[in-house]
Amino acid sequence: MNKVLTILLSVLSLFATISCSKELDVTENIVTGFVTLWTDSNGNISVLEDDFGKRFMVDDRDGTKEPADTVLRVISMYIVNSDSTTATVLETINILSNRATDICECENREIKQDPVKVQSVWLSGGYMNAVILISVHHTPHSLFMIADKKDNGVDFILYHDRNNDPIGSTKNAYFSVPLDGYDLQKGDSITFSCKGDGADYHYAFEL
Repeated sequence: MNKVLTILLSVLSLFATISCSKELDVTENIVTGFVTLWTDSNGNISVLEDDFGKRFMVDDRDGTKEPADTVLRVISMYIVNSDSTTATVLETINILSNRATDICECENREIKQDPVKVQSVWLSGGYMNAVILISVHHTPHSLFMIADKKDNGVDFILYHDRNNDPIGSTKNAYFSVPLDGYDLQKGDSITFSCKGDGADYHYAFEL
């Protein structure tokens, strides 16, 4: 039985302000996006790769410690330095980037699909990324992706159990689901679907 993952809902507007302690030059070129980070044996962020495959050695300005020798999928605010080979990480938000649960593991359970709103879904960097809007009052919601592998691609379904949480404020849930391991080939399709308040959502991509 798959363990239900309860995610921390974050608000992207956290990146709208930067602490004065950063002492940023307003002329610096700040980039915000989904990226992959690598840490060294001391837990320092050492390498950043954007979803276009560009890698930068990292000058971690605030010295934030992460788990050692780990690959992290995050939303990051960073600066590409003038040498174009190094970057300075300013802020990060961890996102849900677990491998999707195989649909076979859900045979003996109800697949909850409480309605959500979808802000965006796209493929990049070897991931299916999604920004999902959820109404949250006080009870943690349970969300994860379910994968149904097909001969010519893979279908993803959003599991969402609001656990009887009353209607509250809108929060953003960030997903970045790895696509490796599905033996996908050029021309294969990737779909994503979930329940909405009115019409349901369905996205389809061709590799």
